[in-house]
Amino acid sequence: NIVMREGGKEDAPFYTEQKQFELYFQYLAEKEPEFEAKIHDTSEYGYESPDMLGNWRLYKKMSHGLMSELGSHQIDVCNWMWGAEPDYVSCAGGIWAYDDGREVADHVFSIFQYPNEKVMTFTSITTNKFDHYYDQVMGTKGTAFLTGESEAYYYSESGGKLGEVKMEESGSGKPAGSASGSRAKDMAGAGAAEGDGASLSNPFDPYRYELEKFASAIRKGDPSLVGCDGEAGYKAAIAVLRSVQAQEENKVKSCRIADARTA
Repeated sequence: NIVMREGGKEDAPFYTEQKQFELYFQYLAEKEPEFEAKIHDTSEYGYESPDMLGNWRLYKKMSHGLMSELGSHQIDVCNWMWGAEPDYVSCAGGIWAYDDGREVADHVFSIFQYPNEKVMTFTSITTNKFDHYYDQVMGTKGTAFLTGESEAYYYSESGGKLGEVKMEESGSGKPAGSASGSRAKDMAGAGAAEGDGASLSNPFDPYRYELEKFASAIRKGDPSLVGCDGEAGYKAAIAVLRSVQAQEENKVKSCRIADARTA
């Protein structure tokens, strides 16, 4: 059962997260034998150690690392946008920075080859925060640069100046776009751009809309409301798994469903 409630400030993310941390550390600080036993015996729940419980993303048993935690979203978007799944993937990466017992790569560089001469590259590293995170779509007529999940910059190959689109919440509570000249100083490689970006009022949280659609689909019993189905997730998962295999085996791997089923 899923329980959703509305309330006062105790429901705000800051307060709920703070409370969770307080309870977590209070639990770990208990000195009674029964608590100590519970803390150290996590095997009955499928975790081989307390560290696996707390840092599950670093263990192969629980996660496929950066490619699955982050890259799966980009694969899903490209599959949806191009109406196809990738044919092949090559990947470089490894545990290059953190000697802390983790089992998954801390650096990943993947190249996915799609039908009709389309390519998607995904990079995730843990030792440099330049440009934070972004999506860049490059075509023959121009480039779109999406960052922060609420801003999009575009540049025309014909020589037009860089522009900016920002997402904000309209009076109806739905997302609306506003366009302006770009804030060139905020975008890497945009030294020739001109203009000032418009200020963003009432910024909305993209994840809120995802959760609203998910909750609405459950309430109404209509899976189509979430915008994707299990088949889409299955195709993205295959590409993720094959990318991890390509990195570990240093081989080009097929992402085609038929090949994956026989692998």
